[in-house]
Amino acid sequence: MLIACFNYMHLSTSRSASRLKEIGVRKIIGAGKKQIIAQILCETMVLTVTALIVSLFLIKIFCPYLTA
Repeated sequence: MLIACFNYMHLSTSRSASRLKEIGVRKIIGAGKKQIIAQILCETMVLTVTALIVSLFLIKIFCPYLTA
């Protein structure tokens, strides 16, 4: 689990470099700092919750086949 957390942080950090252009455009349009932070946090939460739901679904399906 710890390795997965580090991997997620690494991927999130590397993806943030590609989002700089989007953030710049949003600032020019008039978005505030709080709006940009809220958008990024909401996107991260949606992605995390979606991954949780998919993982629970996969565990429910494959658990009978993996138990000894």
